[in-house]
Amino acid sequence: MSTQSACNRATASLIVRDVLSHGAASRDHVVVVGSDQIEVVVELAHHGFDEVACQSAQAGPGLGNETADIIIVPTLDRDPSCIAALERFERALKPNGLLFLGAGGALSPRLRQIRNFLKQRGFTFTRAHFDAVDFGVYCCRKTAAAEARAA
Repeated sequence: MSTQSACNRATASLIVRDVLSHGAASRDHVVVVGSDQIEVVVELAHHGFDEVACQSAQAGPGLGNETADIIIVPTLDRDPSCIAALERFERALKPNGLLFLGAGGALSPRLRQIRNFLKQRGFTFTRAHFDAVDFGVYCCRKTAAAEARAA
């Protein structure tokens, strides 16, 4: 998984707006995946989030004993290794945590595979599409079923 193309300010604003619409609070611990996703971090700070970590896609989120309330992956690569990365993200999420995945364009075969993988792992899945920038934000909530599988 890579973060070749960082979000611009408009896209970062759309992602954070979607995060807020799902009930996120400024006290939530948020991890932004991709060391070049500064616009998302700035937008979160603008909305009062002060527990925001930015980690590389290859290594993160590796939180040790810590867990995140929200993990944001602003860009998705079509690389097959993204499934392995999603497994790490799942382990790093608190129960009932939110995983936000950003992707441009229509639902590609890779995004269908990701969606199916997350559903099999017990995540509930919603999608918001923003026509102005041809960008989709996929929100996945970690459910009790996902927790039971991880145990």
